[in-house]
Amino acid sequence: MPAQTSADTASAGPPTCDVCHKTFRSRYHLTRHRRVHTGERPFACESCDKRFADRSALNAHRRTHTGEKPYTCEVCWARFRNRPDMTKHRRSVHAGGRSLRCHMCPKMFADSAALEQHVGTAHVGKWNHECDICGKSFGRVYERNRHMANVHKALFMYS
Repeated sequence: MPAQTSADTASAGPPTCDVCHKTFRSRYHLTRHRRVHTGERPFACESCDKRFADRSALNAHRRTHTGEKPYTCEVCWARFRNRPDMTKHRRSVHAGGRSLRCHMCPKMFADSAALEQHVGTAHVGKWNHECDICGKSFGRVYERNRHMANVHKALFMYS
């Protein structure tokens, strides 16, 4: 049974999670939040065995199978599967946000995760995303997925 909330026992005030005491603007948002604590994942992908806590995450995941990229940068017309990736792109590419320099080459990065990924693949040799068909290794998942789609005409995409 889901955790009881103050919203269940009292109608005054915003709905509040009794587990972590976070407040929400509606009961719908509280119900969706409860899944963080219960682990419930009622939304299943029809193309693979992944499950999600909310429908929006499932819809975003489906794009890994379809290749759909509905978000477009209005500066350079690059396309993205989700809004956060497009926002990060704009900030790092078009807003001059590249402030972290690689200590092994002159490349600059907008965030530490991108710098770490670069060092691992470009300088350390972390190529741990392997093609299941030919065994070729890639530094990034999307590079392996693109390889499989283009070279092997794979009809599926990894998540």
